[in-house]
Amino acid sequence: MSRLIIGLTGKAGSGKSTAANIISRNFGFVQVSFAEPVKRAVKEIFGLSHWFDLNDPQVKDSLIPGTDVTYRHALQTLGTDWGRKMIAEDLWVDQVRRRLQYDYLNAVVTDVRFPDEAAMIRKMGGKIVHIERRNRSAAAGTDSHESEAGIEFRPRTDLKLDNNSNLQTFEAAVIRLVKDLYGGVYG
Repeated sequence: MSRLIIGLTGKAGSGKSTAANIISRNFGFVQVSFAEPVKRAVKEIFGLSHWFDLNDPQVKDSLIPGTDVTYRHALQTLGTDWGRKMIAEDLWVDQVRRRLQYDYLNAVVTDVRFPDEAAMIRKMGGKIVHIERRNRSAAAGTDSHESEAGIEFRPRTDLKLDNNSNLQTFEAAVIRLVKDLYGGVYG
């Protein structure tokens, strides 16, 4: 069987993590994240327990004690301003590529934010799914960072997923999308 890779992209609060959880739960895909090493580093820097959930928007948008900075800001600046700009633009792309090549058969990449990330997934035969949500609950200021700008939609290769209804409707749409993509495997 060939490798199945889905890369999820969308603005903060669009439903990327929710979609990834649905795909993992229903189809057994492993969740892979460009930001996972950054999240581990932020936990280490601030002495946070491994139970501290930096995927939870309320936690991510809360202030770091003793500062006027959110955990989201720390993640964005460590991942992009330090990792991509000061060390190597493809730092996070390379670590995810290695994991996809050697560790996993079926994977959903939860946080495609830059064109090179999407290009790597496409090159590996994966599909990019753009999640759109009009009334998302993104925290103030989260859209201003370049990591939240999103990537260009390519109509010939990418897919769109509407998340403008309730959770049950969104879950059905995600399941239908995966079955449509990989019908021979999951049909």
